[in-house]
Amino acid sequence: MVPPWEKYPELPAGRIGWRMGYGEDYLNDFWKWFSRSPEEDRAQTEQTYPEPEGWSGFYARIRSHPWR
Repeated sequence: MVPPWEKYPELPAGRIGWRMGYGEDYLNDFWKWFSRSPEEDRAQTEQTYPEPEGWSGFYARIRSHPWR
């Protein structure tokens, strides 16, 4: 999966679209996927898709609060 900012670049971080509708669904799916991926896959995702402006700390939040 690609991170939310890659999937829906028209939705800036913090916008309501990430809390309802298609943005929320994708964000939850990504959170689950990233949380459950092996460490080497997570590291590769972070390297391939660095956090852009506005998304700083995104990967760290998932690591701190993984989907259970």
